[in-house]
Parts: sequence; C-alpha cells; structure tokens
Amino acid sequence: MSSSAEIELPRLRQGLYRFFAVAFLPPEAARIEQLAAAAQLLDDLGVDTLAFAPPWLEMRRLLDNGLQVQELETRYVRLFESGSDGALCPPVESFYVSSPREGGPALVAAELEAAFTSLGLCVASESNLEPDHISAQLELMALMCAQEASAAERGDLSSISEWSHEQRQFLDSHLHLWVPRFVARVRETTSSGFYRALVVSVGAFVDHDRELLHVLERRERTGARS
Repeated sequence: MSSSAEIELPRLRQGLYRFFAVAFLPPEAARIEQLAAAAQLLDDLGVDTLAFAPPWLEMRRLLDNGLQVQELETRYVRLFESGSDGALCPPVESFYVSSPREGGPALVAAELEAAFTSLGLCVASESNLEPDHISAQLELMALMCAQEASAAERGDLSSISEWSHEQRQFLDSHLHLWVPRFVARVRETTSSGFYRALVVSVGAFVDHDRELLHVLERRERTGARS
C-alpha cells in the first residue's frame, strides 16, 4: 500500500480545487458558510504553510470577517457575468485563448467536452456551466485528484501515475494557458474585495500545483532510471 503522505497530498489538492470551484459559483448565504467551513478544514491540514499561502491568507481574512451576500452578488455580476456591456472579467477560457470570429469559443468547448468524456468523469453543477468556465475546470481537477487518491489507497502505482499525468496535461493545456491572463485582468479591474483576493489566490495555487506536479514527474523519471 502507498504511504499516508502519498494519499494525503492528492486529497488536500482535491479539497483546494473543490473549494475554488465552489467559490466561483454565484454567491449565496449557504454557499458562503460552506466555504468558510471548508477553508478552516483546509487550514487545519496545513494549507497556510504552503508556498502560495500569502494570497490564500488574504482571502481567508476577508472570508472570516464576514461577507455580505448582496454586496457579493453585485460584485460577482459586475466582474464575471454578462451585463449590458458584457462582463469585465469573464471567468471562461474561450475569452482569453480564442477568437469569436473564427468560432473559437465553440472549438474550445468541444475540446473540453472531449477531454471530460475521455477521462470518464462527469462534472455536475447546479449552475449548468459551460466546460470552459473556471468552476467546471477546477471541479474536473478535483475529480482527478480524487481518482489519484483512490489509486494511492489501493496501492495502484500505475493508476497513480496515469491520473497524475492527466492532471499535468490538463493544467498545461488549459488552466495554465488562461488563468494567468484572467488574474491579470482582475488585478487591472479592481483593487480590493473578496473576488480579487479569490482570483489572485487561485492563480497562485494553479501555478504552484503545476510546478509541484512537474517536480514529482521529474522525480518519478529519475527514480525509474536509478
């Protein structure tokens, strides 16, 4: 069987991806309470000691100070949802990597749907989000982390490697391509508030997690050759 550390890391990463996926859904009182409880649990597992902790701690401070749902709704719509002049910072991949004139959004959606299908995973969302929405992509990463953790619990080294590879590939092919641009746009648009802190935090986490997976891959290759 795998060591507890090999199981705990993907479970911790699953929890973080799941937290961020929920945080980018429209704000509701029950959802905010759920996020506060989940954030406390993640801190108990040591998230606040990791390299991306500073933006996480700023987001946690705002969450702990109490958030007014009505104010969040106004900011959420202004930043992330279409209004009369469009969303300021659309949280969707197609906005940052494709051209509408060339049918880009449809191509991105089709590519993502094929990726979800090939992995045999179903991202369920009460909001019926498009596959290029950040919540759908973060939820997919959470599901892949869960698969990796289950494989570790079984001691299935081959499946652990496969799911880790799928996560690296998805980060490289999707989240890493557009989330930094999304973060930069939010930074330019707003100077404070929960959603700014959330976006900066998820950007730091995606960068950290991608680097972590590539480091683990290099170690795995070195170990296989030794």
